[in-house]
Amino acid sequence: MSVERIPPPASALVGKVTLIPNQQVAYDIATGSFQKFDTVNTGDFIAWKDNILKFDGVRLEEAVKTLSRWYGVAVRLQNPGMFNCEIVGEYEDTSLNAVLENWIFVLDIRYERTADGVIIRGKGGC
Repeated sequence: MSVERIPPPASALVGKVTLIPNQQVAYDIATGSFQKFDTVNTGDFIAWKDNILKFDGVRLEEAVKTLSRWYGVAVRLQNPGMFNCEIVGEYEDTSLNAVLENWIFVLDIRYERTADGVIIRGKGGC
């Protein structure tokens, strides 16, 4: 017989963590524990409201997921060897094509538009 762990209600979490400006907390449902992060750049987290797409040392695998959500199109990274490459960039009111054209120079990638979205190809290394 297995028992499924049910997280405590949100009301039970109140008062467990106190944050000051520029701090962030992550809650792990599986363990019921919190992890506090100091000196978080809150500007990076709220840039989206000003239509600014920011990557500051983000793994390419995560950046591709962000592009998919941001532009509403499937973006796939073909070479798993590039998943851990990091990208830095800030794009304000920028089209997907313009972001990808920038990545061509920064990451030495190529991309192809398909009926399903975009496929990013690279040589494999960072």
